[in-house]
Amino acid sequence: RAATRAVSAAPRAARPSRLLLVDDSLSVRRVVSRMLERAGYTVVTASDGEAALDVLREDTAFDAVLTDLEMPRVSGYELIEEVRRRADTAHLPVIVMTTRAGDKHQQLAYDLGATAYFSKPIDELDLTRRLRDLTRGTRHLA
Repeated sequence: RAATRAVSAAPRAARPSRLLLVDDSLSVRRVVSRMLERAGYTVVTASDGEAALDVLREDTAFDAVLTDLEMPRVSGYELIEEVRRRADTAHLPVIVMTTRAGDKHQQLAYDLGATAYFSKPIDELDLTRRLRDLTRGTRHLA
Protein backbone atom coordinates (compact mmCIF):
# COMPACT_ATOMS: atom_id res chain seq x y z
CA ARG A 1 0.00 0.00 0.00
CA ALA A 2 2.76 2.45 0.79
CA ALA A 3 4.17 1.98 -2.70
CA THR A 4 0.76 2.65 -4.22
CA ARG A 5 0.41 5.85 -2.23
CA ALA A 6 3.88 6.96 -3.26
CA VAL A 7 3.11 6.34 -6.94
CA SER A 8 -0.26 8.07 -6.82
CA ALA A 9 1.22 11.02 -4.91
CA ALA A 10 4.00 11.50 -7.45
CA PRO A 11 3.41 14.44 -9.78
CA ARG A 12 2.20 13.54 -13.23
CA ALA A 13 4.43 14.55 -16.09
CA ALA A 14 3.28 17.67 -17.89
CA ARG A 15 2.73 17.21 -21.59
CA PRO A 16 3.94 19.80 -24.09
CA SER A 17 1.85 22.93 -24.35
CA ARG A 18 -0.77 22.78 -27.10
CA LEU A 19 -1.09 25.77 -29.40
CA LEU A 20 -3.76 26.67 -31.95
CA LEU A 21 -2.10 28.39 -34.92
CA VAL A 22 -4.46 30.32 -37.21
CA ASP A 23 -3.31 31.76 -40.54
CA ASP A 24 -4.81 31.70 -44.03
CA SER A 25 -1.35 31.20 -45.58
CA LEU A 26 -0.39 27.53 -45.81
CA SER A 27 3.30 28.43 -46.04
CA VAL A 28 3.10 30.53 -42.86
CA ARG A 29 1.29 27.71 -41.06
CA ARG A 30 4.00 25.25 -42.13
CA VAL A 31 6.96 27.49 -41.23
CA VAL A 32 5.57 28.66 -37.89
CA SER A 33 4.36 25.14 -36.98
CA ARG A 34 7.87 23.77 -37.52
CA MET A 35 9.32 26.62 -35.49
CA LEU A 36 6.95 25.92 -32.60
CA GLU A 37 7.39 22.15 -32.76
CA ARG A 38 11.19 22.61 -32.59
CA ALA A 39 10.57 24.56 -29.38
CA GLY A 40 8.63 21.59 -27.96
CA TYR A 41 5.03 22.64 -28.57
CA THR A 42 2.21 20.55 -30.00
CA VAL A 43 0.57 22.59 -32.77
CA VAL A 44 -2.93 22.36 -34.23
CA THR A 45 -3.58 24.58 -37.24
CA ALA A 46 -6.62 26.32 -38.70
CA SER A 47 -6.83 28.10 -42.06
CA ASP A 48 -8.88 31.08 -40.83
CA GLY A 49 -10.86 32.37 -37.86
CA GLU A 50 -13.96 30.36 -38.72
CA ALA A 51 -11.97 27.12 -38.86
CA ALA A 52 -10.34 28.07 -35.54
CA LEU A 53 -13.73 28.58 -33.92
CA ASP A 54 -14.80 25.17 -35.22
CA VAL A 55 -11.71 23.64 -33.59
CA LEU A 56 -12.41 25.47 -30.32
CA ARG A 57 -16.02 24.22 -30.28
CA GLU A 58 -14.69 20.66 -30.23
CA ASP A 59 -11.50 21.09 -28.19
CA THR A 60 -10.58 23.88 -25.75
CA ALA A 61 -7.49 22.15 -24.29
CA PHE A 62 -5.07 24.71 -25.70
CA ASP A 63 -2.51 26.78 -23.85
CA ALA A 64 -2.54 29.68 -26.34
CA VAL A 65 -3.93 30.83 -29.67
CA LEU A 66 -1.67 32.40 -32.30
CA THR A 67 -3.51 34.24 -35.05
CA ASP A 68 -3.08 36.38 -38.12
CA LEU A 69 -5.40 39.40 -38.38
CA GLU A 70 -6.44 39.52 -42.01
CA MET A 71 -8.15 36.30 -43.05
CA PRO A 72 -11.25 35.34 -45.03
CA ARG A 73 -14.56 34.45 -43.37
CA VAL A 74 -13.64 35.34 -39.76
CA SER A 75 -10.78 37.78 -39.21
CA GLY A 76 -8.25 37.63 -36.42
CA TYR A 77 -9.95 40.59 -34.78
CA GLU A 78 -13.27 38.71 -34.75
CA LEU A 79 -11.52 35.59 -33.49
CA ILE A 80 -9.99 37.52 -30.57
CA GLU A 81 -13.43 38.92 -29.69
CA GLU A 82 -15.02 35.46 -29.74
CA VAL A 83 -12.21 33.83 -27.74
CA ARG A 84 -12.58 36.53 -25.07
CA ARG A 85 -16.40 36.32 -25.08
CA ARG A 86 -16.54 32.57 -24.39
CA ALA A 87 -16.08 31.47 -20.78
CA ASP A 88 -14.21 28.30 -21.78
CA THR A 89 -11.57 30.18 -23.81
CA ALA A 90 -11.46 33.66 -22.23
CA HIS A 91 -8.36 32.73 -20.20
CA LEU A 92 -6.27 31.76 -23.25
CA PRO A 93 -3.38 33.99 -24.25
CA VAL A 94 -3.94 35.25 -27.80
CA ILE A 95 -0.81 36.12 -29.75
CA VAL A 96 -1.20 38.13 -32.93
CA MET A 97 1.20 37.53 -35.84
CA THR A 98 0.61 39.91 -38.72
CA THR A 99 2.14 41.99 -41.47
CA ARG A 100 0.18 44.94 -40.06
CA ALA A 101 2.82 46.71 -38.00
CA GLY A 102 0.92 49.99 -37.63
CA ASP A 103 -0.05 51.38 -34.24
CA LYS A 104 -3.78 51.45 -35.04
CA HIS A 105 -3.84 47.72 -35.87
CA GLN A 106 -1.83 46.88 -32.79
CA GLN A 107 -3.98 49.05 -30.53
CA LEU A 108 -7.21 47.55 -31.86
CA ALA A 109 -5.88 44.03 -31.28
CA TYR A 110 -4.90 44.89 -27.70
CA ASP A 111 -8.25 46.64 -27.13
CA LEU A 112 -10.04 43.44 -28.21
CA GLY A 113 -7.97 41.33 -25.83
CA ALA A 114 -4.75 40.29 -27.58
CA THR A 115 -2.02 39.28 -25.16
CA ALA A 116 0.99 39.87 -27.45
CA TYR A 117 1.61 41.29 -30.91
CA PHE A 118 4.32 40.26 -33.40
CA SER A 119 4.97 41.66 -36.85
CA LYS A 120 5.85 39.25 -39.65
CA PRO A 121 8.38 37.96 -40.39
CA ILE A 122 8.31 36.40 -36.93
CA ASP A 123 11.50 36.33 -34.89
CA GLU A 124 11.65 32.72 -33.67
CA LEU A 125 13.55 33.47 -30.47
CA ASP A 126 11.27 36.35 -29.45
CA LEU A 127 8.13 34.34 -30.14
CA THR A 128 9.26 31.22 -28.31
CA ARG A 129 10.45 33.24 -25.31
CA ARG A 130 7.12 35.04 -25.07
CA LEU A 131 5.19 31.79 -25.46
CA ARG A 132 7.29 30.16 -22.74
CA ASP A 133 6.42 33.04 -20.40
CA LEU A 134 2.72 32.91 -21.30
CA THR A 135 2.32 29.13 -21.06
CA ARG A 136 4.48 28.54 -17.96
CA GLY A 137 2.28 27.00 -15.32
CA THR A 138 -0.65 26.51 -17.68
CA ARG A 139 0.48 23.22 -19.20
CA HIS A 140 -2.10 20.49 -19.10
CA LEU A 141 -1.26 17.38 -17.14
CA ALA A 142 -1.16 14.06 -18.94
